[in-house]
Amino acid sequence: PAICEELFFRGLILSGFRRLGPGTALFLSSLLFAVAHSSIYRLLPTFTLGLLLGYCALRSRSLIPGMIIHAVNNSLLVTLVHVPDLAKKLGMNDLEYVPWSWSLGMGLVTCLRMVLIFRDKPVPEPKAPPSAD
Repeated sequence: PAICEELFFRGLILSGFRRLGPGTALFLSSLLFAVAHSSIYRLLPTFTLGLLLGYCALRSRSLIPGMIIHAVNNSLLVTLVHVPDLAKKLGMNDLEYVPWSWSLGMGLVTCLRMVLIFRDKPVPEPKAPPSAD
């Protein structure tokens, strides 16, 4: 899913909306990403993940960072579902809900990463070759 979804949502959808401006393209592609996951309960977290993945794609001008983040996210969730003892050790007795402390921690880590991303200089847009006219 990480590769296919990134190719579709960040490669096709995000780039297709770029003519509307990067902010609008990021918002619309993230919204479509969240709606495509068909869960009203996961709409906001999936939308937020879509914003992060889309921003990484716009900033790096590559789909690879988003594919890696997406794969790590999915792998962690699958691990917690299939290894319930690990989830219990981490304080997640009910896998339907993430404890507030974990949500707060994940939010802080995400904010820290966004600060580090904003601090970096973006990759410049490639210049068009001069015309032969």
